[in-house]
Amino acid sequence: MQRRSDNPACWTGLFVVCGLLLLSSPVPTSADDGPGAAVDATRVHALLVNGGGSKRSNYYSHLRHLKALLGLLDLAGVARERITVLASDGADAEPDLAVREEEAPERSWLLPSRVASALRPPIVYANSEIDGIELLPATRQAFDEWFDREGAKLRPGDILLLYVTDHGKKNADDLSDNTILLWNNEQLGVKDLSLLLAGLAPGVRVVEIMSQCYSGAFAHTIWTNGSANPQGNVCGYFSVPADRQAYGCYPEAFRELEGHSVRLFEGLEQHPRLPAAHNQALLTDRSPDVPFRTSDFYLEQVLRRAVGDDDEALRRLVDEQLAKALASPARWEPELRLLDRLGEIFGFSSPRSLADLQQQTEDLEALGSRLETYADRWEATLEALRSENWRRFQAAHPGWGERLTPTALGPLDWPARRALAVELLDALAPFTESHSAESHSEGQARFAALRWRADEARALHFRNDVRLGVVLRMRGVLVRIAGLHYLEDPAREAERGSFAALSACEDLPLGNGNPAAEAEEVASPAHFPSLQQEQQRMEAVSPAWLGINYQPVRRNESNASLPRGAVTVLDVYPDSPAERAGLEAADVIVGTPAGSFVEAHAIREWVMRREVGQAAELELLRAAVPRTVTILPSAYPLTLPELHARPSPGSLAPKLLARRLDGGELPASGGSRLLFFWASWCPVCERALPEVLALSGARDLEIVAVSDEDPTHLQAFLDGRSAPFPALVAADQERGDFRSYGVSGTPTIVIVDAEGRIEHYQTGYASGRGIEVPGWTWKPAPQESK
Repeated sequence: MQRRSDNPACWTGLFVVCGLLLLSSPVPTSADDGPGAAVDATRVHALLVNGGGSKRSNYYSHLRHLKALLGLLDLAGVARERITVLASDGADAEPDLAVREEEAPERSWLLPSRVASALRPPIVYANSEIDGIELLPATRQAFDEWFDREGAKLRPGDILLLYVTDHGKKNADDLSDNTILLWNNEQLGVKDLSLLLAGLAPGVRVVEIMSQCYSGAFAHTIWTNGSANPQGNVCGYFSVPADRQAYGCYPEAFRELEGHSVRLFEGLEQHPRLPAAHNQALLTDRSPDVPFRTSDFYLEQVLRRAVGDDDEALRRLVDEQLAKALASPARWEPELRLLDRLGEIFGFSSPRSLADLQQQTEDLEALGSRLETYADRWEATLEALRSENWRRFQAAHPGWGERLTPTALGPLDWPARRALAVELLDALAPFTESHSAESHSEGQARFAALRWRADEARALHFRNDVRLGVVLRMRGVLVRIAGLHYLEDPAREAERGSFAALSACEDLPLGNGNPAAEAEEVASPAHFPSLQQEQQRMEAVSPAWLGINYQPVRRNESNASLPRGAVTVLDVYPDSPAERAGLEAADVIVGTPAGSFVEAHAIREWVMRREVGQAAELELLRAAVPRTVTILPSAYPLTLPELHARPSPGSLAPKLLARRLDGGELPASGGSRLLFFWASWCPVCERALPEVLALSGARDLEIVAVSDEDPTHLQAFLDGRSAPFPALVAADQERGDFRSYGVSGTPTIVIVDAEGRIEHYQTGYASGRGIEVPGWTWKPAPQESK
């Protein structure tokens, strides 16, 4: 299989963009078309689908997605008469769309959930409408009728764009036959759609874009012809694999859109073709989505045929193929650049094997579970405080109870409810600020501290889910490389043909971007916070832990005098602070020496907000006898996954593990060093080299040029060049240094001072900016700037 050669135009801009642009290098759209061939817009037909299920689940975001794609089709020259939109109940004037138009009044977070829910802005129901489009109902009957009527008119060479923004349902018994949720909760499965597509005339090209939950199952429609190898007349792009939910469905009109459709459409605004827009979405989508395309799916299926359903065997096969493929890394430059860009943007080193990703995936899943627990517990603690505060407020202002009953609220429209909510909060906020309880410092500051922890833990959990999604995106790129190398076996001619046909099918020019963008700079997405950068936040939301299971004291005549917040210990966890302090089951905790627990569940907040390792005393009753115990609360363990982010300036530099090309150890550093992470196939590294050498000479920096390539290959490369090169070259085939230094692309330039600390870290090189060390300027000689 022929691979792409180096594209010099790519290097006229920032190197970090080139992986994105090179991967979008056009694939012929048919056997007769050349690279980048345009498609006749008069041959493009579009079927856009939003079923919604019912008006309660048919969210406003769905309609926004439909309108965005229609705008792109207009710019692409696709006439409206060749576009059909199946949306909810179609042209029926009855409301069918759930919309929330306003945010809750300020300070609503002080209210307990049941009260806030009664006073929050309501979801209103509107009628789905799109200017210039007559909507048809998104029912199974309308779907079938469209294929019978319009689908039957399609001829060889026509293109059907099938877009779905909707809810999807997972078929737990068969993930290859998930469904799209249509109107009135009807469903359309993969097998159903495959039958409809099989009825189209031969030669009709179908390109699917699906953003619903579990959408990846519809990649199976590539086998509409029933053969082992697809013909390539059906292809597509999907937001997530068949076992994952997608992100981005909600009724709020004021909320910023995110997710697969949004980022793919943004990509089409910059690039004219779908493959380039897809690659950009991989880099810019900050949701947990895992976008992929049918050619990716097919390559993995080919590999799975060789090993069956054994996931571990698949991992071994992929890594075997990767090891062989990456022995010639220059052939895979676009894919490696894409991996490097993903790592750079999202804050961890770029992998070269599934083994690199396996532990990261497991660690991120465990961390996500822990962060979700933290968020739930902080939210429960905050809710308990809200409820106690509300109980006291109602006791002081009994009239509010009657004003908030369902009978009183029922006749009120939203403006009246909003006015009532503002009036209530104007009374509740100063009450909360001025009220004092016996066991806590009070006021809104206490609420704010708990709210911050709950919100921050929830945000950390979401960002961790995004990182897990990015790891799965990286897995997809690695499997693609392995699959392409696997297809190079001469015996796999049929599979190569199917892959080429799928790639050609996917290469649909749909956007209004500039074709010349292949050689232009594209704005780099802002970097996502790394786990190391979020360490302090994670520590702040990590609650202290005592290690008991408890319940509120069951009230009777004998314990009526106990404070409201007294609890009975049900269990003491082994090796916990509670066990070490001597707590036992049946102990009744009543408070601290400073005062009794006067609020329900006060023990939970008291423990969670303790300083870890700082002694604190609890008052309890054991068999009705008062006791005081001293506890040393511990933290929930929070071990961060090893994602190997770049070391921070001023931090100690990791020890170099790479070896000289002859296998010997690197000499000890006698002063400051410049680490030059490079590759023999990297044109940008070559462009950076003169300035690297100049900086080394001017600042007396010893250069260590570190590559992850085979030492024999590196020696042959050096023997064949006459231009100056650093004297000390090291091979890091195990990528230990690439990981420990968080290298997410070549070149990466790291300066380590004489004390072994990071002084400068830079990924990438652009001629206009050079090496951005403070106080350093350099102008290349004329022959060096050519």
